[in-house]
Formats: sequence, structure tokens, C-alpha cells
Amino acid sequence: MSIDYYRDLIRPVFQDRKIIVAMGVVATMTKFCENLIDLGAEQCLLIGAGEGTGELPDPNKMPWLVAVEEQAPDFLTGIRNYEAALNDLPQQVISAVEEFDPDSEALVLCSHISDVATLHGRPRLGPRKPAWAALEDKVVIDAFWDRAGVDRAPCKIVAADDLDRCLKASHELDWGAGAVWSGDAREGFNGGARYIRHIRSDADAEKAHQFFVNHCDQVRVMPFLEGVPCSVHAMVFDEQTIAFRPVEMITLRRTDEPTLLYSGTSTWWDPPTKDRDMMRRTALRVGSRLRREVDYRGAFALDGVLTERGFFPTELNPRSGGAFADLYAGDRRLPLKLINLCVRHGLELDYRPHELQSLVLDLADEHRTGSGRTTVDRVFDKTEVHEVMMEPDFRLAEDGETGHAKLTAGPSEVGGFIRFRPDGDAMTKGTLMAPLVTRAWGLADESFDTGIGSVVPAAPGVEPS
Repeated sequence: MSIDYYRDLIRPVFQDRKIIVAMGVVATMTKFCENLIDLGAEQCLLIGAGEGTGELPDPNKMPWLVAVEEQAPDFLTGIRNYEAALNDLPQQVISAVEEFDPDSEALVLCSHISDVATLHGRPRLGPRKPAWAALEDKVVIDAFWDRAGVDRAPCKIVAADDLDRCLKASHELDWGAGAVWSGDAREGFNGGARYIRHIRSDADAEKAHQFFVNHCDQVRVMPFLEGVPCSVHAMVFDEQTIAFRPVEMITLRRTDEPTLLYSGTSTWWDPPTKDRDMMRRTALRVGSRLRREVDYRGAFALDGVLTERGFFPTELNPRSGGAFADLYAGDRRLPLKLINLCVRHGLELDYRPHELQSLVLDLADEHRTGSGRTTVDRVFDKTEVHEVMMEPDFRLAEDGETGHAKLTAGPSEVGGFIRFRPDGDAMTKGTLMAPLVTRAWGLADESFDTGIGSVVPAAPGVEPS
């Protein structure tokens, strides 16, 4: 099955329609909207959380504006501010929408983590049902694993304000590397490891307790899993579920704090074949249960850790995850994100799921990609791109040198944004990116005073089962 087949399949959904796109910062939506225009969309209006890092569209050809003017103190607050703005549009956004779409016929596309159903009376394609979003809560998902027949690590759910019980559970569940506390979703969406703490001592527990008692009602306590943090995407159709390849989740450990730093994704890594197959089978099992239990449709991400005991899931994202775009990075003409929205919406098209699965698997296995990325407190007024030498020394390239990677710094809705992306010819299939990203963040701190701090990758020497 060809990419052109899927472009032609979904083209009538967008042909000759005005599209309002609210999918994060403006810079990340530019290429996506260009693809929509190629598919026949009449015009796009971009409503961003901020300008972001990278190329901005020409407003005369692709109008855009920002819904949230003030900077947020952190990544999660930025997401929540954006969601609040989309639910209660500022007057300047309302005016722009009405000018762009006076007949109220535009189609709305929102971020994968947004629960917005309509935008100023315009329907959203593929809204997320409340029953789907509820399964993102880390204190309820282990019961779902049990109902789905999925092996998991042991855990206990404890009141967030009960430090003694949290400590007792941590000691009982410690497999030798400490424990992990994960907070509930009392305050709504949380991600990027922001409500997760690695407990290695009573001092770590005291710090974690101070956080969770202010933000959560319950925490899940489970063993800290040594291994490779990873994720596998799958997609649920009316009668079938398909699964794609596992990807590395670049989740780093802070050396002086119990917090973790989510820092991007990579398809350069290859798990052993038997573990890859097992992860994909697990995702298929989860997808079947999602369909049966909450009538789920579309993509989801199954996150976990590949350990010497095998793969253990740690959370379910009933939506596409951060690595979804990596799966088709080899050819951005494949409209996988738009296909997913059509499936979520229940549009009856001839998707040919298994052919789509083969196409994505081949594309993702052949064309590897990955990047480290994180927000930082330092404010950058414009996008800067720097060449990086990775050998023999890890450093910024000097004038006239051609680097092995690029380190990009630029604006974000919370201050600054840093991205590290190695060139393809500098990488080898099977390579974990976390050690490289760790070095890149050290270089960013040294060169640009970004304040990321001391981090380390997952412990070396852990062999998959």
C-alpha cells in the first residue's frame, strides 16, 4: 500500500475546507499546515500557545496568532493555560476566527493532549472522550492492566498526605534501585515525568511528599525499574488493532533531586527481537481491551521500561504520544496524524489497517530519527542553531567546521526551548540516544547558561530479558 493511497483516502475530509489548527506553538504547526494545503485545504488559521522555536509561517499566506500572551512558570502550566484559553477564547482570537470563517464552516484540529470538543462553535475532528482521558491517571491504570491480562510491576495506591505509608510501601516494593511515586490527575493532565519522583532515600521522600501533598490526593508507589525507558504506539480501528515499533523515551535522572527529566524520543534504538515482539503483542492486547471497555478508537501510547525481567508498562496515554511523529519521519507525506484523527472521529474510510501497519513499520525501521528536547528557564528571544562536534570532543563547532549534530535554542511559552538532533550519518542503528542527550544538556548549560542541571541516563549494563 502506498503513501499516495492514504493521501487520496483522507483528501475529501479536508478538500476545499477552511481549517483552524490549535496544536501547540506556532512554529511546530507550519509544516503540518503546509501538508493540509497540499491535501486540498482552502486555508489554515493557526492559534498557538506561543510562537515557539523554528520557522514561523508568512501571516499573509497562513494567518496565525497566539492565544496565551503571558509566559508560564513551567511546562505543565503552559499546557493548562493554553487549554483554558481554547475553552474561553480571548477576544482577539474570537475576532480572528470570525474574520477567517464568517460562515462557521471551518474544521478544528487540536493537540493530542487537548480535551477541547468545539472552538467558538466549530466542531473538532477526533475529540477525546472523557472515558478515554480518565485512563491516563496513573493511580487507576494498574487495575486496567489486570483487566487486560497484562503483566506489570507490583504497586500500592497510597494517600498523598500519608508519608509513613508511602515510605513503608517504598521499602516493601524496592527491587534494589529505590521506588517511584507517581501522582494522580487531580489537577488534570500531567505528563513529561513532572508528577513522578524517584525515591532513593528518606530525604527524597520528604521532598516528594512536599510536592504531592499540594498537588494530588493519591500516589502510586512501585519499584524503580532499571532498564531502557521506552514506548510503543498502537492504533485501534473498529475491528482490528495494529501496533508499530518500540521507541526510546529519553528520560534522564537528576543527580541531586528525586525528579526525572523527560528529554525526547528516538527510533535509533533497537530492542532485541523477542522483546520488540512482546511489546507489540502487549500493545495489541491493550488496544483490544480499550475497544471493548471504553469504545476506544485511534492511536495510543503504551509507556514503560524494558528491564532484565522483561517489559513492564508504567502508564497508558490514550492518545498519540511524543514519539508518534518519529514513526513516519522518513516521509512526512504520509498523513498518519490526520489518519488518526479520522479514525478517532469514527469516519468510515477504507483504512486497510494491516497494510498501514506494514507501511509504518517499514518506514520507521528504515528511516531512523530522534531528538533531545526540553524547556528551560532562560528566555531566548529568537531561534539560534549551532553545529555540534560529537567526537573526539563533545563541543560547539568552530567557524568552518561541519558538525555531527545541531543544538537549537529558541523561544517557548515557558521561557526557552532546547533541542539536540544528531545527523543521521553520525548515528548507528541500535544506539541509545540518552547518553548523547545527557552530554548535550551539559554543553547547553556550559555554553548558554540554560540551567538544566546535572543529569544522568538510565543505568548501563541492564540487559533485556
